[in-house]
Amino acid sequence: MFLTMTDIYMPYGRLFRAARSGFLALFVALGGLYPVPAPAASAQQALNEWINSTATQIKEIERELRRATTRGIDQDRLSALLKQTNQIKSRAQSCVDTQQEQADSLSQDLETLGQPAKEQSAEVRRIRQRLLAQQQTVAGNLASCKLFLVGAQDLINQITQQQQALVTQQLLTRTPNLIHAMQEGLKTPGSWFETAHSFLDAQYKLLAGHLTTVSLTILGFLLLVFIPLGLVLRHMLQPKAPPVLAQEDRTVAFTVALRCSLLRRLPAMFAAVIIAVGLSVILPLRPTLPFPTDAAYAAVVYLFALTIVDLLLAPPPPATPYFPGPDKLWRRFSRRLKIFVTLCLILYLLFSTTLKDSLTDNQYFLLRAGIGTLLIANLISTTWLVRHFPWAILGRGARVILIGAFLLTLGAEYAGFRNLSAYVLGGLLGTLTALMLAILVTRLFTDLYDGMDEGRLLWQQRLRVWLGVHMQQNIPGLIWLRAATFIAIWVLFALWFMFVWNLSDPGFSLISTYLKQGFTVGTLQVVPVQLLWAVIAFAIISAATRLIKSRLLPEWLHRTRLDRGAREAVTTITGYIGIALAALIALSLAGFGLGKLALIAGALSVGIGFGLQNIVNNFVSGLILLFERPIRTGDWIVTGETEGHVKRISIRSTQIQTFDRADVIVPNSELISAKVTNWMLYDRQGRVRVPVGVAYGSDTQKVKEVLLEVAHNHPDVIKGSPLVPEPRVLFLNFGDSSLNFELRCFVREIDDRLSVLSDLNFAVDAAFRREGIEIPFPQRDIHVRNWPPGSPPPPAPDDAG
Repeated sequence: MFLTMTDIYMPYGRLFRAARSGFLALFVALGGLYPVPAPAASAQQALNEWINSTATQIKEIERELRRATTRGIDQDRLSALLKQTNQIKSRAQSCVDTQQEQADSLSQDLETLGQPAKEQSAEVRRIRQRLLAQQQTVAGNLASCKLFLVGAQDLINQITQQQQALVTQQLLTRTPNLIHAMQEGLKTPGSWFETAHSFLDAQYKLLAGHLTTVSLTILGFLLLVFIPLGLVLRHMLQPKAPPVLAQEDRTVAFTVALRCSLLRRLPAMFAAVIIAVGLSVILPLRPTLPFPTDAAYAAVVYLFALTIVDLLLAPPPPATPYFPGPDKLWRRFSRRLKIFVTLCLILYLLFSTTLKDSLTDNQYFLLRAGIGTLLIANLISTTWLVRHFPWAILGRGARVILIGAFLLTLGAEYAGFRNLSAYVLGGLLGTLTALMLAILVTRLFTDLYDGMDEGRLLWQQRLRVWLGVHMQQNIPGLIWLRAATFIAIWVLFALWFMFVWNLSDPGFSLISTYLKQGFTVGTLQVVPVQLLWAVIAFAIISAATRLIKSRLLPEWLHRTRLDRGAREAVTTITGYIGIALAALIALSLAGFGLGKLALIAGALSVGIGFGLQNIVNNFVSGLILLFERPIRTGDWIVTGETEGHVKRISIRSTQIQTFDRADVIVPNSELISAKVTNWMLYDRQGRVRVPVGVAYGSDTQKVKEVLLEVAHNHPDVIKGSPLVPEPRVLFLNFGDSSLNFELRCFVREIDDRLSVLSDLNFAVDAAFRREGIEIPFPQRDIHVRNWPPGSPPPPAPDDAG
């Protein structure tokens, strides 16, 4: 296009072509400075090696998946293949992005060189050939990467289908039902005794073979030391009365409940930990964990779980339950949960330790059915008890559905679908537990952030002072931290939900794809990871800006020679710049390029043209006020009918506090366009005028002396200053009833003008009384021309008057 246009305008076309060729030759002569974004030889070699190895990996995965259809494959191997395929997909996507960027760059370079022409130099033709060769190489790389990307996605779909099929097969696998297991058990009633005897004998031999007198003595000594120590610590650290703040702040109440709950079981936890550590040292940990050691570990977890139940539902006195509700009801609820935790401990010891290997199939089925029945009964009872709590998140319908799910789980257990029963029960319990923990953590963080905004505790008050946050003002940036915490808690809950329902591999892959690559809403590409980083960056930069404004910048500016108004202007402008930078960085991290920002700016310009003129006018006026500083914070100004001190100059308006303590919001544009009286623009000194009248016949020189004496005796009146006049008295005029004088003097602080005027008036009145100078008041004589007949005549005037 360039050559065509220049050829039209001869002879300028030849001149342009010659100049372009000369510039290209100059770049080449200077050492090849012409930008050619070509991949290095080593990078291309590494890419070729990756392409070859990836092709081999994809073929191996395909062969293994084909063999799996006939020979079978386990879930762990499928998970490993899925992880490997996801890595291939991620690397292929990165390769596609990189190669596409290089292809676009090469295309732009070729467009810059223009169409081939005979007049072009050899160096330009050589560069074009090199660019074309590189473009062909990049196109081949891009095709290979796209092929790997499609192939990896196809393999992911196949692996996911096989995983789902394998899970379905495992869940629907049927073992002997309960009736069959009971019939088989009745045939060999003595097998229970034999199993128990053989298991206990094996454990006795294990302990006898490893426990020595020395190890038993050391273990007993540690128990004799730490159990009394736990009792002493519980007695010493147990609070005698609940703190007063526990009634006002839930975070404090939770802390007190945690302290009391831990101290309650501190001796038992010391004993369990010592036994667990001692058995871990004495007994071998491989090839399998011995049952005594495993049971000691389970005991530690069991005591910790009981402590959590006490903490949340029924903490020991003087602590109170964290959630609202009747104390008696909380005790019942905690007992149900403790029974549930105990049954879970029994299930673990029976079916997750070496004890399971000692059981026969029928014994395993019967024990599982019995403990499962008790567990389901406890869960149904606990679920039905929840209806008495006003805060219950499960309504009546939800409780009925949940109880029905528990009953169906028990029915599947009885019918022999034990994998399905364990899957559903584990999913339900994991979901409910995670939901309760998510609600608890959300509430704790909400109370913590509310306390920081309100300054309930001493450390929160100190934090607010350190950040420079005033009373009745929220901590800036904390709302973003609230949002990030809320999102993190419920994202973790969603991930846990997928894990307990065995959706981790395909689900995590899908979530990872959406989080990293995003999704499209209309024409907008939304990438959650970028949005999260944008929110975090905006919160951090906003908080840092607030800290700089309130703490660091005032200290630095105080050491300069700037006046107070200039310092405040710099502080305010710094805050605006910080927020603008935070917004730009957040938008950049969120994926909004400069082109999109230009579109937003264009939309804003249209909005300004239609209805935002006043806002923009006030914004620009605010900037003028900050830079020109005709008024500053703390100045006493008069604008229109508003008079008071400037309390705050913001981006849109100025807050003026009147002498009645009323806050008046004045748009900045009015302060720029209207007449404004500033009593403190260049200095804080001002003049006070005291008008006074004396009776006719008074000694005017005496009046002048008295007024000057009154002015000189007041401490706030300026005397002997070369910058302002001395106090003076003016004889203004002869009034109707008085001789009018005026005392004029200057005061150091114009803020004190009214109080100084009041003091001078009091002093003038006292001095006039002392000197016998009369202050007259107006008198009027009334003459009636036509007096009504029959009315008594008016009294004669008093001669003395």
